[in-house]
Amino acid sequence: MNTSVVFEKYFSQLPEYAQNELIDFAEFLLEKHQQQLSETVQLPRKAGLHVGMVKIAEDFDEPLDEDFWLGQ
Repeated sequence: MNTSVVFEKYFSQLPEYAQNELIDFAEFLLEKHQQQLSETVQLPRKAGLHVGMVKIAEDFDEPLDEDFWLGQ
């Protein structure tokens, strides 16, 4: 039995005031989970926020000394 059939079976057996309470609770859960989902979604990155904060050395593209690779 799938979830909607089970839900409908129990929902239809409830009195109207309890059905309304269940609807309110379902709306609450939906809002709560939508907030959690929106918090986990990453915002797009903005280029240029740290311009000038990093300086690349002039010899960045030069090969490294043999001592570097040998751990000396």
